[in-house]
Amino acid sequence: LLLLLAPMVPHITAELWERRHGEGSHIHAERWPVADPALAAVQTETMVVQVNGKVRDRLQVAADVDEEEMQRLALSSERVQAVLGGQSPSRVITRPPKLINIVVGG
Repeated sequence: LLLLLAPMVPHITAELWERRHGEGSHIHAERWPVADPALAAVQTETMVVQVNGKVRDRLQVAADVDEEEMQRLALSSERVQAVLGGQSPSRVITRPPKLINIVVGG
């Protein structure tokens, strides 16, 4: 935190750094922190499942889910099955990985 604050408040961070690390250590001689892209990568997304435009369920899916897997997960949801009542969808609209809309009827 002190390294990140050093450019904005150099005198205060230098004083705090010396108190923590000793007299011979200088915060402005330290290397800037390097970000790890693997830690920032999104592993899962929340997929919203709609039936005829109304939200019926929300499912956690992999960030790289494909359309077929989205449709399989959405149609196997108990909440969606209750709304469908045994009917087959006439159309399925997918926007991976965030949204799937199941259209029933004409």
